[in-house]
This record gives sequence, structure tokens and C-alpha cells, in this order.
Amino acid sequence: MAEWTDPASIYEKKMDYLLSLRRSEPPRSFPVIRPTPLSELKPVSKQGYLSIVIPFYNLGSYLLETLDSLMQLPSSLIKEIIVVDDGSTDGVSIAALRKAARTYPDTTIYRTPNQGLARARNFGASKATGTFLAFLDADDKVDPRYYPRAIKILQHYDNVSFVGCWAQYFGADQHIWPTWNPEPPYALFHNPLNTSALVYLRDHFLAYGQNDPDMEYGMEDYESLIRMLRHGCHGVAIPEPYFFYRVRPHSMSREFNQANQQYLYRLIVQKNRDLYVQYAEDLFFLFNANGPQYSVDNPTVPPPHMGFLHEKPST
Repeated sequence: MAEWTDPASIYEKKMDYLLSLRRSEPPRSFPVIRPTPLSELKPVSKQGYLSIVIPFYNLGSYLLETLDSLMQLPSSLIKEIIVVDDGSTDGVSIAALRKAARTYPDTTIYRTPNQGLARARNFGASKATGTFLAFLDADDKVDPRYYPRAIKILQHYDNVSFVGCWAQYFGADQHIWPTWNPEPPYALFHNPLNTSALVYLRDHFLAYGQNDPDMEYGMEDYESLIRMLRHGCHGVAIPEPYFFYRVRPHSMSREFNQANQQYLYRLIVQKNRDLYVQYAEDLFFLFNANGPQYSVDNPTVPPPHMGFLHEKPST
């Protein structure tokens, strides 16, 4: 073991390997662990600009801050910004929309009757004209490095359909959520990616990942990710906190309770049953090893104290 792990003993082999990588063309296929068939995926262009869709409902206190973060993107990044007002009713939000229309270039605002987050995202995607598509909630922000780097990844790898990154909380929490490449079976057990702020190949999202309005209490973006995996779309996570996730009271995810959460998980399994059946044995062991999904890593709820299996009661 000492010989195997001694840096001097592997230095030449390591350098030979690194030099061979420099001499050869970079691989065009990302090394996913559990590849799924790509035969049904639509061939798409990798050249074009970015469409950023912001679903909006009564979040006028935050919208301008979100748009300000998009104004920090590099000028070389050609973009369009689409705000979908899902029937906002309060005066602060209406005023923020009017100011946004006057102030921010390359921004188009659509107003629709209130129909929920899933339909608002899908409507914005249907209006997008860019090759690349990003979603951003109206109370969150992004680092200016996120979108250019995500687009480079999508352009380089032939088998990557969407890109995410780590999340930096702000507002009521300051922690970092380290996200992971969405690979089954783990991605079927727990959402490993910040699915509210991914960057997609637009055509692949429209074909395989549109949000399902049946997910009325939330998690529509997680179900979308699983459905894209089922259709052969792979995703990766950039290991940098380029996405700023606002933690605030009364957000959609904080309104979850055990009943509606279990209802949503049941829907996810029913809608993607063939993929869950394929990984049933792996999921069985994951549940036995880790407990329920919500105790693993929830970006809005502190994990419960699990304790030791045979912990003695305190005296």
C-alpha cells in the first residue's frame, strides 16, 4: 500500500497521462456513471444566445435586485430576459414590473392569469428564442460567471443537456449547499441539484423537461429533472457557489408539510415508474442506510437529529 500511494512511485505515470491529455483532443462525452440511451434525444444546435426566464408572482420587493444581478453578466454574453408575471395583484409588484420594463434592457414582460409556477415556467420557455435556456426565481440571484461557464459546458459535451452549480444561501441563512451531478439511483432518492436555476439546451427542456402542473404544491423542477434523466438527458453540477438562493419566511418550499410532500413523491414515482422500477434494489438500500429523503439534505429545513441506533437515554 505504501508503494502504491507513494507520490514518487506514480509520478512518471501520472505525468505521462497528463501529457497525453494535452496532446489529444479533449473528450466530448462527459463521464457519467450510469449512462442512459441517447437514441431518442433531439439533435440541437450548440450556437446561439441565452434566454433567461423569471417566473414572477407578488415578489416586487425582490425583482429589481434579481434583475440587477443579471446586469452584471459579461457584455459578451448575448441574452434576452423574459419575466412572466403570473397574475400579480399587489401594488408593490405592479410598480416593480413597470420600473423593470423602463429600466432593464433586453427585458420582455409577459402578463398571464394566475396559473401556477409550473405553467409560468413553461410559458416563458415557449416564448424563449435562445439556444440556451435558464430559469431564475424572482427572489434569487446569480454570479456573473455562472451562465458563461454553463454554456461552455453545454457546447463542449455531446451528452450534457443541463448544468447547475452549488448554491450560496443569503437572507435568513448563510450556508452553502454543495450540489452534485444528478446520477441515478441517488437522484431518484434525493434531489442533488439546484433545479430552480438550471441552464438547459432549450430544445431538450421543451421536449423532455417541461414542468408538470400536477405538481401543484412544489417539486415540479425536481420531477422535471427525473423525467429528463429518464429520456437520456444528463446533467452536471459546477462545484462553485454561483447561484444565490434567498432563504425567507413563507417561501414556497417552507410551506411543505409531511402530507403534501409525500403526495408529491408519490406523483414523481407514478410519472416515472419505469426508472424507479429499474433502480428499486438500489433505492431500497439507500432508504435503509439514510432514512427518509427529507432527512438527508434540505436547503430550507435543518436536518433532524438522528442520534445513534442504540443510544441510551440521558439520566
